[in-house]
Order: sequence, then C-alpha cells, then structure tokens
Amino acid sequence: MNTLHEGSQAVNFLDQFEPARRSGVAQLFYIAVREGAATPSSVIESVRAAIRRKAGLASLLDTPEALAFAQYCIERESLPPEEKAALKVENRKRYQREYLKAQKPTIKQLNYLRNLGCLVVPQNMLEASELIDTWTTRVAVWP
Repeated sequence: MNTLHEGSQAVNFLDQFEPARRSGVAQLFYIAVREGAATPSSVIESVRAAIRRKAGLASLLDTPEALAFAQYCIERESLPPEEKAALKVENRKRYQREYLKAQKPTIKQLNYLRNLGCLVVPQNMLEASELIDTWTTRVAVWP
C-alpha cells in the first residue's frame, strides 16, 4: 500500500494536531521506525510507549489515521534520501500555505498592492502574496 501522496489518510493524520505540534508527533513515528518497528501496529505500540509519559496523545493512536500514518512513516523511511528530501520540501510548502492562509495580510502587502494599482483587498497573507505575484508579473510585462 503506497501512502506517500497528499490527501491520503496517512498525511491527514497530522492535520488533527496544531501546526506547532505536528513535527513532534511525526518524529515519534519516525523514531519508532528508525528503531526497528516495521509494521504499522508495531510503530503504534512504540509511539504509545513513548507517549505514555505525555498526556493527551495516546487516545489519538486508536484511529485508522494513526495506523495509516505509521504505514506512511515505514514507506517514507525506506525511500532514498533524495526522495525523502523532495517529500520534505513538498510538505513544508503545504504547511506554509496553510499558515499563510490563516494569517491576515500585512500592512506592507496591502500598501504594495495599492501602489501596484490593485483594487482587490486580499483576505489573507497567501492571497496577498499571490496577488503581488500576479501584479508584479503584469507590471513587468506592460510597457
């Protein structure tokens, strides 16, 4: 079963955590795999043992998403380093977009868009960034 694609149940497992906690939760799974856990259930048991000391996470391990994420970790750790690096970049971009989408546009972005002649008021930093890209390309192309 290949779970190494965005939108899979495995990748969605981390979405239930606050962005600041996702990396730490993922590392518990990767450490389990690196220490020899080779099946999703053994990964879950290793993670469960590691977090018995940490309250609040153990109940989340009794889900299909947690098992899928354990399988994802096993598959990802078996990839060549360059493929793992590419996945890391892809995930970083996805989480960065999520973060920018949740933030209000900055005054600097709004002023820059106004100076470019854009009359659209962006709802978030991501939209502002995309508008800036569009408008700077437009300005560069116009004579």
